[in-house]
Order: sequence, then C-alpha cells, then structure tokens
Amino acid sequence: LKTIAVPYGEIPVYSGDTPNKESNVQYTYVFNGKWSPEIVAVTESKTYTAQFDAILNSYTVVWKNYNGAILETDTVEYGTVPTYDGSDPIKEGNAQFSYTFNGWDNDVVAVTGPATYTATFLQTTNKYIITFVDWDGTELQSSEVEYGKTPSYEGETPTRIKDAQFTYTFKDWSPTIDVVTGDQTYTATYTETT
Repeated sequence: LKTIAVPYGEIPVYSGDTPNKESNVQYTYVFNGKWSPEIVAVTESKTYTAQFDAILNSYTVVWKNYNGAILETDTVEYGTVPTYDGSDPIKEGNAQFSYTFNGWDNDVVAVTGPATYTATFLQTTNKYIITFVDWDGTELQSSEVEYGKTPSYEGETPTRIKDAQFTYTFKDWSPTIDVVTGDQTYTATYTETT
C-alpha cells in the first residue's frame, strides 16, 4: 500500500516495489503490470489495486517400485489426478514365491502437493508338479503341491508282478520324499526275493 499526491489532471505513476501476493498450495500469483480500475488522469482521490495472474502450481509425483527404485517421475498440476504411464512394476519371484503387481500403497488422488506412490505386490506360494511313478515309469499319481510342503502318495501301495526269478514287494520311493522345492518325480522301489 502506497499513498502518493498527484496534481489534478496528471496520470499517477507507481514507483514502489513490485507488488506481490502470497502464493498458496494451488496458485502462485504474479503481478501482471495492471491496476484496477485502469489508471487515468487524476480528477479525485482514487485507490488502485494491483492485478495478478494466478498460475496453477505443479508438483512432482514419484512412482517407486517396492525396493525404492524410481519407475517414473511426473510434474502434475494441482487438482489433476496423476497417472502412471509405465508398464506394470515387477518384483522377481524365487523358488518359493511369485509376485503379482497389486496397485499402489495409497489411493491415487488429485494432486495437492508433492506425492510418492510405491508399488505393492500379492505374494503367492509357488506350486510344483509332484509325480509318483512305478518302477517302469507308469504314472501313478501327479498333483501340484505348494513349496515347502511334504507331498504324499494317496494311491494304493504299488505292486509289481513277480517274474520267473523274483517276487517283488514295495519298499519305498526314490529319492526319499522331502519337502517341495521344485518339480519332482518319485519312483517306486521294490525288494527282490527269490
């Protein structure tokens, strides 16, 4: 606010500091060089108000993977809902688990300031094919079993027809049944008696 005395009929000239208006989260205000009302020759006391252009603020939106790696950085105007333009984030699986992208850690909402969104993943325990076969390779049972579980043979005890030389009795599975860490085939073994 600056008050000056100007003789009648002359056009007033503002000679102070550039007017400013405090910014807010939505707008930054820049003096546009204009006054309201328009400045005219003095015929009476008058108040002129500085005019400002409101520039919509933009903010940085960062999209991160689960491990903190930056996937994308966007500059987004206030009030605009940001969009991730990249391909779905990936989290490498291992023998035990597979991971599926499951969206972001927070709801994606209209920008009101800087924001960071981090990818989240669904974890699924992997399943593997466990096959039980007879001594000659004939499949007896095949099923999917989760990593870390111990498979079991659910069928009848395998049998092998005796031949001219031997009578066969089911002994065990080879290799020895163990917790699942991948696809595995177990083969029936027999003792040989004459």
